[in-house]
Amino acid sequence: MQLPRDDSHRPQAEAFRAFIRDAGFPCVGAKSALSKGQMRILVARDITSAWDDMRIYPALMAFAARYRRRPDLFQSFAVLFEGPGDLDEAGFERHLWDRVQSLTDKDA
Repeated sequence: MQLPRDDSHRPQAEAFRAFIRDAGFPCVGAKSALSKGQMRILVARDITSAWDDMRIYPALMAFAARYRRRPDLFQSFAVLFEGPGDLDEAGFERHLWDRVQSLTDKDA
């Protein structure tokens, strides 16, 4: 299974990579995955909407299949949502779990 559309050129993906490269970013695993070219990034529209769930699901499955074939250390898959930018922590968490449930439903 191939990863859907490569979002690595998107401005959000570059900003995310710059955030990880910053000296103050503490996660050594993410820095390693990025430096080894083992970080997959998918840019989705809106965390409050199921709009991109049918892109996220196959990308996540492709990432897992690739890991099974090559279980190299420090592999990462990130979904970056373009919006909304005004969610508080509780709202973000609620919508994150909505996305997880939607992906689980697609896996059933």
